[in-house]
Amino acid sequence: MPPHLHLISLGAPLLLTEAGEQVRFRTRKHFALLIRLAVEAGRKLSRDYLMDLLWPGVATPRARHSLAQALTVLKEKVGREHVLVQRTSVALAPDAVHADVTRLDASDTTIRGQFLEGFDVPGAVQFEQWKDEWRAKLMPRIRDCLVRQMDAGRRIGDFETVEKHAQILLELDPLSEDGVRGVMEARAWVGDRGNALKVYNRFEARLVEELGAKPSADLERIANLLREGRGAVSRPASSGQVSERCERRFEAETLIGREREFASLYDSWLRVRRREPQIVVLLGDPGVGKTTLTNAFVSTCQMEGASIARAQAYEAERELPFGVLAELIKQLTLQRAIGGADPEALSELTRVSPEIFTVFPGVPKPVEWAAEVVPLRLADSFLKAVEAAAEESPLALVVDDIHAADNATVAILHIVARKLPSTRLLLILTARSNELRTTAAASALASDSSIEARQTLELEPLSHEAAERVVEARVAKGEGRIADVPVQRILQAGNGNPLALELLTKEWLAHGSNSLLRDLEALNTQPAANIGIPRAIGAVFERQMRRLDGPTRAALDLAAVLGRRLADLPLYQVVELSPAAAGEALSRLQEAGFLREVQSQLEFRNELIRAHAYYAISGPARRHLHQRVGGVLAERSEEIGPPGKLEIAWHFLRGEDQASAVSTAIEGAEGAISNGGLSEAELILTVLTRIPCTEEQRRRTRLLLARALVGQSKADAAAPIVTLLGQDTTLSPRERAVSAGMQATVEYLLNREFGVAYCNAADSALHAAQQIADPELVGNALFECARSGANAGDEARVAAAREQAQITISQLACEVPPTLTYTKAFCDFFFFELATAASGLERAIEAWTGRRDPVGLALGYTAYGTCKQHLGD
Repeated sequence: MPPHLHLISLGAPLLLTEAGEQVRFRTRKHFALLIRLAVEAGRKLSRDYLMDLLWPGVATPRARHSLAQALTVLKEKVGREHVLVQRTSVALAPDAVHADVTRLDASDTTIRGQFLEGFDVPGAVQFEQWKDEWRAKLMPRIRDCLVRQMDAGRRIGDFETVEKHAQILLELDPLSEDGVRGVMEARAWVGDRGNALKVYNRFEARLVEELGAKPSADLERIANLLREGRGAVSRPASSGQVSERCERRFEAETLIGREREFASLYDSWLRVRRREPQIVVLLGDPGVGKTTLTNAFVSTCQMEGASIARAQAYEAERELPFGVLAELIKQLTLQRAIGGADPEALSELTRVSPEIFTVFPGVPKPVEWAAEVVPLRLADSFLKAVEAAAEESPLALVVDDIHAADNATVAILHIVARKLPSTRLLLILTARSNELRTTAAASALASDSSIEARQTLELEPLSHEAAERVVEARVAKGEGRIADVPVQRILQAGNGNPLALELLTKEWLAHGSNSLLRDLEALNTQPAANIGIPRAIGAVFERQMRRLDGPTRAALDLAAVLGRRLADLPLYQVVELSPAAAGEALSRLQEAGFLREVQSQLEFRNELIRAHAYYAISGPARRHLHQRVGGVLAERSEEIGPPGKLEIAWHFLRGEDQASAVSTAIEGAEGAISNGGLSEAELILTVLTRIPCTEEQRRRTRLLLARALVGQSKADAAAPIVTLLGQDTTLSPRERAVSAGMQATVEYLLNREFGVAYCNAADSALHAAQQIADPELVGNALFECARSGANAGDEARVAAAREQAQITISQLACEVPPTLTYTKAFCDFFFFELATAASGLERAIEAWTGRRDPVGLALGYTAYGTCKQHLGD
């Protein structure tokens, strides 16, 4: 049976239930008795021992009575069956209380401070002695537990947790080097090198003062690394002297949602420290965070004593042989990491890194060899240099974008990877998956299954939760308010790409509603003339696009135009591709990294890639594609249904076919309004008001736009349109009644003139609706009359509206419109006839359900919930 109570004793003691509620004791000695029994649950303690422990100096009868009272309280708190009381001894059942001190070997034990911190029992000297003994006994185990928890945090890159545990360890033992190191690492992780060094300096001074000792060599090395990375002004190098490399050390990196990948890299690092060489191929799309993850990880390795050499490969430098290799050798040379290598090997390496002559003056000049032999000599010499460097300290070599590296470097790295002895070497190769397939040498290295030490780690787009944390972190860094940022819209556009998420968030913070996000969302409606695309994504796109054949490029162009409908294969007849050819082209686009498959549906990797593809099409070609797509979709309008009318209209608008656009947009807007798509209808109707059209189309556009605005409670925007409609003498009686009803709603929303104008407008709406005898419009108008009466506190007006609603309902031979039933229920609620109102609302909800009216259902359920709340149901 699992314990039902939890005793937290590492820190201020607490007794908690399974639900996390605190169990309180009125007397401190009663709690002390429970603690004493719980930390050694199952062990029998004599009554005499417990009396001496908590009631020393008290007469035996009184002490016995006090113990009996305490045991009675314990039985009430813990359960009578869990307190094992015998004539001369007392014990607590092992399964009664879960004490944290019994689980210090577990990694999830919460440690908040010393054992029973701040818990004193006045007059109980023996209890205080027992507490001190247990503190001394537990201290090594507490320290080991905290160190294990810090190591677990390091493994996943969670240095916030590392710092939390390190601070607790320092509170328990100010001279703990593990605690100092944890705080220094955590501060360095976020780029706060200054405070990291302050922690070290205080520790160093205290160590000398109290023990006359110095920090360990490892801790001193970390401090030196931090000092070198502070960016102090460097002195100019004298003639013939090589300047030290300005290395970027311990810069703050935003590492969110990559705990699994970081842990995998850290496990590889632990194997390297055991002399098991590792080669990690890190794959991912542009902007997915390969470089960020690598930089954060190698900074951790550097903290733990590794020598680091990093080289960035560039597409433009691919034809330069040994370019990346030369950079790696140069960095190892300037760090003096390869000083232990054979002089002959260093001599060969001077062919690509002349800095060796300056750093190691005794190195001889290389022997002349035939040109075809030189690469083999370089490979052998580089392998020897790596072995020598790894003997002194673990070595991490990083090549960023290995797909862009020169073939000579890749070949030498391949030889080193195959011939790796038992050295402390970690080789990290990052690459873009789609570009790696196009380079034979790099692809062969990354996929060589004969290399046992090789492993592939692919970075996927961030999960929804991790992407949301990236946006929140960017907002906090920009000192913005998360409530002001459209997080969900950014997540949808970014599709889990950290670079895109950060860019869109940064743009929004800088430009608000006029940011890049608006331009991306406008691709489906009114695309901007041009937008700015991040260079990292744009450069990759250009390279990939140049490799596409004609049909695949045509499919990419149309996919960018189609957006969410890009997997609709019959539409590719627009670019003269059969469904089979279109499917093949889309598969090639997926392989090239433009598209991805999510839940069996194809989509662009993110909206930035789609935007780049869209704007890569010339203007006339874009208009032609939109016009053709609109025409094909219009032929399938019955299959697409009313919701698709707006999509067709937008294609016609972007294709500058205004005649087709207006008629289709009006039909689509009517369907959208009926289905609750008020915002979508407003967007396209606003555009229609600026397009030449017939008077009838203009009138219908105004009516629909007014309905869309009023439905969204945008009274200020709707007021001038409703006024124009009221002045239009060409309106039919029905249109006039609809316009009058909207005028009443606008008056209510504007809340002007103490409700007089609202009452008058409601009366006018009722008169117009009764003239055409439309029950639906009569119901709407009666509701406005009832609501205007309720606002004005006019009971007679509400009663009159209820009476008219009841009469209208009784006269109807057909189905009663739900608006009439709702109006009657509103009046019943006003007069606090709650049961009658709830019954009427149930009928209205049933009718709205049959009509599939989301707006009406939202209204009905809200009112129904209010009624039920007042009824106490």
